[in-house]
Amino acid sequence: MKLSSLNFIESVAPISLRLFLKKQAKRIFGILIFTSCIFLITSLISWNPYDPSINNYNDNAVTNLLGASGAIISDFMLQFLGLGSFILIALLLLLSINLILQNQKVIGIPKYIRYPTFFILWILILSSIDITNSGLFRSTVDWIYLVGAGGLIGDLLNQSIQNNILSRIVVLSENHYKQFIFFISVILLASMFYLNKLIIKFKNKRQPKLIDSDYMHQRVAVKEERRLSNILKFFIKMFMDLFNAIKSLPFLQKNDDVSFEKIRDNFDSIKTNEHIIIGESFESDEKPMNFDLPSKSKIKPKRSRPKTPDIRKDNLDLFESNSSYELPSINLLKTNNQTDYNKKVSQSELEVKAEELKNVLLEYKVSGEIINIKPGPVVTLFEIEPSIGTRSSRVISLAEDIAMAMKAISARVAVIPGRNLIGIELPMEERSTVYLSEIIKSVEFENTNHKLAIALGKNIGGQPIVVDLSSMPHLLIAGTTGSGKSVGINTMILSLLYKYSPDDCKMIMIDPKMLELSVYEGIPHLLTPVVTEPKKAVVALKWIVKEMEKRYKNMSKIGVRNLDGYNKYIEREGGTVNIKRQIGYDEITGKPNYHNEEIILRKMPFIVVIVDEMADLMAVAGKEIEHSVARLAAMARAAGIHLIMATQRPSTDVITGTIKANFPTRISFQVSSKIDSRVILNESGAEQLLGKGDMLYMADGGRINRIHGAFVDDNEVSDIVNYLKKQATPQYIEEIIRDPEESQTNSDGESHIEPQLFEQAVNVILSDQKASTSLLQRRLRIGYNKAADIIDKMEKDGIISEADHVGRREILLNEQNFDNI
Repeated sequence: MKLSSLNFIESVAPISLRLFLKKQAKRIFGILIFTSCIFLITSLISWNPYDPSINNYNDNAVTNLLGASGAIISDFMLQFLGLGSFILIALLLLLSINLILQNQKVIGIPKYIRYPTFFILWILILSSIDITNSGLFRSTVDWIYLVGAGGLIGDLLNQSIQNNILSRIVVLSENHYKQFIFFISVILLASMFYLNKLIIKFKNKRQPKLIDSDYMHQRVAVKEERRLSNILKFFIKMFMDLFNAIKSLPFLQKNDDVSFEKIRDNFDSIKTNEHIIIGESFESDEKPMNFDLPSKSKIKPKRSRPKTPDIRKDNLDLFESNSSYELPSINLLKTNNQTDYNKKVSQSELEVKAEELKNVLLEYKVSGEIINIKPGPVVTLFEIEPSIGTRSSRVISLAEDIAMAMKAISARVAVIPGRNLIGIELPMEERSTVYLSEIIKSVEFENTNHKLAIALGKNIGGQPIVVDLSSMPHLLIAGTTGSGKSVGINTMILSLLYKYSPDDCKMIMIDPKMLELSVYEGIPHLLTPVVTEPKKAVVALKWIVKEMEKRYKNMSKIGVRNLDGYNKYIEREGGTVNIKRQIGYDEITGKPNYHNEEIILRKMPFIVVIVDEMADLMAVAGKEIEHSVARLAAMARAAGIHLIMATQRPSTDVITGTIKANFPTRISFQVSSKIDSRVILNESGAEQLLGKGDMLYMADGGRINRIHGAFVDDNEVSDIVNYLKKQATPQYIEEIIRDPEESQTNSDGESHIEPQLFEQAVNVILSDQKASTSLLQRRLRIGYNKAADIIDKMEKDGIISEADHVGRREILLNEQNFDNI
């Protein structure tokens, strides 16, 4: 009856349900084994030879952490298996982890042969050690058993081998027999791993004619076999840690310290024996990369200048040219010759992975054909043409399930724009590093026509990605700690430094964290020292707004619409420009009168403003920052001023709607949640990124592309900065970080208050019939100090009274009198 019911379930239940139940049953069994191992290891660690047990009946109090049952179990295991109990527990733990994680079956020597053989050889090794003279215990009293370190089973195996095998071959003493068994067991243990590796290599060389499911499982199992090749090294280290743990038990602290040199020498001989080939199991097939850094002598700037920057109060000399400036050499960057990603992954491996992905999709009832596979430096793109009637939203919602089934860290699923295909991006087994030097040397960067070219990295297909900051026109960046955001900002800055001289591009850097951008202090491209104080950052942004307005006035004088047209006009007409300006009308004829005015204009470079942490600025002066950023983002493009703003926390209180609306181009590195991804990109997906430079780039128009950012380390940045400092000194402008409101003071020492702001404040207190500092802060969106100065000025001018004992003030001026004033 039972058999027929099981057959009925098997015939009715779908394949996916049966596979799911089978996996869950294995996981439950693995959890039970894992829990049992924790119970056993706890009882063994807290074993005390003086606890009452079956073979040691006494009236002592039980000290085992698991009570009487733990004392009995630990006593039983140590008698029969000795220290081999820990080996058995380790093997059970490994088995339980494999069951919980659902690892595929490994090829080579089967587990049911390898694991028992591994355990028996370790039992023989332990039984061959003289436990009373090896330094494992302080005295012979502590080890109360008559058997050795391998327990009763180890002694029986050892004696059986001596009497039945070795004694018939050679006549030796008992100690020599044990030493012989010890070394033979170690050699067999190492040979087993080496033989297992040879079997794996032999099977991997065979190329199947068809991609069937058995071969697919074999290919997937190779990864697990590579990890298991380190198992011997792991257990040797675990065994030595076990000795140290036993040594530190309280009941063993009786005599003076006894060293473990003899045991260590035995295990060192296992590792270094020239007849035992263990090292090959731990060797990697890849050769280490050698980076040849250029010597300082190769860089010969034409002219060295003093390091002290010149502080000037006018901004006309800001655009002074420097004909001796030389762009940095590519030799300052590290290079990488391994850029062919297709060679790192064979076509057969890609086909096996594609077939496995197709089977996973079929389990979720998604049918289709994989028509193209594109391996890249970090991820592999599988282009799938779904069958008719398949909804793309349903496939996209299976991203986490696909990642779990493919044993991948994450999976990103999205529709490929302009094609009837769905792309599934899975991470590569071996990620490749994209170096900035690869992008700088590429044809895309060298021959670009972009006005402000910045290098981002490489796309999924390994093609360099170079974008134009001037057409964005501003860039918003988000990413958590460790996502590669800071390295990405360094890449963008260095790509500008490699492409443009200080005559073409100036920079203002704002770094409230005082760590990321401070390294660029002193380069000739800076208009002001790196701004680290939030209050000075507000002043700097206000100065940029004024500079933008000034540029618009200059462009309107000569009738051009953008900075590029302005600079071309200056090159064509020269620095002196004659402008025909109307000065009035003729009194007799009524016709307009014109006057030819001669003005001096100079070329204006691009200005790139880089803010490393937007959240810190918004927390200190949110309204002022938002107002300045919104104006710049909306108007600064034609003036040649561009913003690059980064934040770790892309929440709505940091990236407000006003700021977000004026930043159509955005980059998201890895974020912590789908909500953060939707804030920065208007869709989820950034939480599935791999970190370390993996990014999603949303260009103007909403199209999203996956790019792996270029890598540049701190030493490269430092070398380039030192080179630039030798080329020229920065021409700082003092007004950028000097607050005009603080510098303008009255004769009485009062801070300057703008008349328009003061008038607004008076209107507020007259309309609300209430005067307080907090009211002015909320209504006028100003700081506490300025609001307090306004209240003091109102009191001095007789508009409000002094504060009474509870802090209230009386309004002494009505609206009619104020209008008359």
